[in-house]
Amino acid sequence: MREVPWTHAIAAAAALTVAVFTPRPVTAQATDIVARDAWVRESTATRTTSAGYVTIENHGTRDVTLTGVAVDGAPRVELHAMTHDQGQATMKRVSQVRVPAGGSVELAPGGLHAMIFDVTRPYERGKSVRMTLKFEGNQTKSVEAVVRPLSAVSVR
Repeated sequence: MREVPWTHAIAAAAALTVAVFTPRPVTAQATDIVARDAWVRESTATRTTSAGYVTIENHGTRDVTLTGVAVDGAPRVELHAMTHDQGQATMKRVSQVRVPAGGSVELAPGGLHAMIFDVTRPYERGKSVRMTLKFEGNQTKSVEAVVRPLSAVSVR
């Protein structure tokens, strides 16, 4: 049997203590996140793109980061932001969106939104689809999104 020098044993014990007792960063819980007023634009067999909108409220004491969105019936969804400069609107993909503690973020027409690509079966007006919000730390929040007409500009 081989003896381990006492300095190695102490170093190993110290490393284990640090690994076990090092606090992990605290993130908001999924229960702190409220998703409301979710909707998507209708699509057709030939118009296979759509856009998704929702208000995300963070009732927690820590910021949360939205990292993605999934919508049933669409293999690809990206977060996009619209910017307006001298009457010209530009859409740009964003990788994440911070939702401040005690605050909210609105994905709405003309601003931040979920761009939905390659809809496999048309989203029919008056029906709904599941929208899943993905947050840092492998947290998700799902909500039913009502399908609204192409001309819709708000949830109402």
